[in-house]
Amino acid sequence: MFILDTTSKSITAVMSGAAATTNPNFTAAYADNNGSTFVEGANDGVLNGTTAVTLVASPSSSTRRIVKTITIENTDTAAVTVTVGYVNSASTRTIVKVTLQVGDTWTTDGSYDTNGNLKQIIGTVNLATQVTGILGVANGGTGLSSLTANYIPYGNGTSAYQSSSTFTFNGTTFVAPAASLSISALTSSNTSNFQIGGTLSFSDTGIVSNGVGTTNSYLQAVLQNKSNGTAASTEFIVYNDSGTATTNFATAGINSSGYTGTGSINAAGYAYFLSGSTDLVLGTIGSNAIHLVIGSSATDAMTINTTGITSIPSTTYAPNINLTDAATIAWDTSKGQVATFTFVSTNRTMGAPTNLSNGAFYALAVIQNGGSNTLSWNSVFKWANGTAPTLSTAAGAKDYFVFRSDGTNLYQQGISQAVA
Repeated sequence: MFILDTTSKSITAVMSGAAATTNPNFTAAYADNNGSTFVEGANDGVLNGTTAVTLVASPSSSTRRIVKTITIENTDTAAVTVTVGYVNSASTRTIVKVTLQVGDTWTTDGSYDTNGNLKQIIGTVNLATQVTGILGVANGGTGLSSLTANYIPYGNGTSAYQSSSTFTFNGTTFVAPAASLSISALTSSNTSNFQIGGTLSFSDTGIVSNGVGTTNSYLQAVLQNKSNGTAASTEFIVYNDSGTATTNFATAGINSSGYTGTGSINAAGYAYFLSGSTDLVLGTIGSNAIHLVIGSSATDAMTINTTGITSIPSTTYAPNINLTDAATIAWDTSKGQVATFTFVSTNRTMGAPTNLSNGAFYALAVIQNGGSNTLSWNSVFKWANGTAPTLSTAAGAKDYFVFRSDGTNLYQQGISQAVA
């Protein structure tokens, strides 16, 4: 209860800042007593940010205004801080400064939450002087009576905390439970400074990190780039002492499914092993062969044995590709060095083949349909005595041509015509 007994006294409220969306509501109830009559009154409205709002105005002359109750409800979408002041002329004394959470209501009888529950202020406890024994985790403690040097307390899932010799840090080395993880500063021996899963079954120098496991399945160290962008890839890269961001490195990686670029290195989804600024060596140490396997086949596609002899299975050959009929016939030799063109319509022109390789041989079969069709040849085709052959004209006739390329032109090596 507050009493305003002069015309210079009133009660106001002001916020510490602007409301986020909605200013708080307020109500006030009071009674005026002039010595002969007793009249009740009320006021309500909303606060106005940092501008003071009068909750209970000054009484009339010779009247005492008895303030029964005041309420302020936070209807904003964020917490607000409100100061309620007792004004006497030019002086304002703070009645209360309170922070109201969303839905809270302050009254002269206390503060209530959005469910109407009275909010209480909990006092503080001096842990050094007011607590004895072991303070449990539920009360903000560790559950330990003492700490051991280098031991790291950790929860064990049942009681509070434990302290164990298998979970330690001595300033340079961190060891996890069951020795599954060990991190230490780089030492002069460079042996297993970062260990996952335990120690190796052998010792060596120069080992910065190691991972160990025992499983009758894949033991993997995994990198994955989840982007399918046109420049996305995932790589494991190593550098020598002259390495920069673009030189003196070797990398094994894989392109994303959306990768774009020229050539196989930049093909979408392709895996690769590359070197930058240095030659690339593929080999074995000791008397061991190299095997090239395609499609998980049980048979090698190519083998280099321990004496350096290369063998390719006898079934290896350049498969034939069929060229599409057009006024000018296109032949992309990167798709196949052996090709067949069968007339569908009348006379045609053989265009300049693309992606020729110096020293490579190419074979072309030309097959008549109804017969008597002619074929003109691009100037890259070079013939004996400078004269292109005339095609066989019988229906279904087959002519075969073999060329050697210098990377630009195709030079006749052999012709077989009208082959039955």
